[in-house]
Amino acid sequence: MVAITNILVPVDLRAGAGTVLDHARLLADRFGAKLHLLTVIPGVEQFEGGDFDISWYAKHEQELLAGAQKGVTDFVAKELGSAAAATTSVRIGDIVDEILGYADKQGCDLIVIGTHGRKGVARIFFGSVAEGVVRRAGCPVLTLHPFE
Repeated sequence: MVAITNILVPVDLRAGAGTVLDHARLLADRFGAKLHLLTVIPGVEQFEGGDFDISWYAKHEQELLAGAQKGVTDFVAKELGSAAAATTSVRIGDIVDEILGYADKQGCDLIVIGTHGRKGVARIFFGSVAEGVVRRAGCPVLTLHPFE
């Protein structure tokens, strides 16, 4: 029998995140698993080489973290009714690396992640976080397109 005790839900707080969380919550209830919600802010290294002023980013990193943490806390309270219903974390860095590192460190048995369904040039330019997680994860990954 497969045991699922920790479910990671990477959330970007955009439209559709609640739908992804609904599916993860259903699974958590079914298996008696703990939910972990993770938000990752792209690290400054992802902006280097462009027209972005990275010194601004460095100066405001703590504000970005605090804002993201408030966003996650508010999201959990709205979607789950209680901040105690899930463990929340906010990280800065490469999004895929941070998701996989968190899943490994916390012993997550399943990752439930939303996809945006980008195609063509948008997919090439923005990449796919979900695809990177699926390709490299050490545990099963459930992908959901929240708008279909």
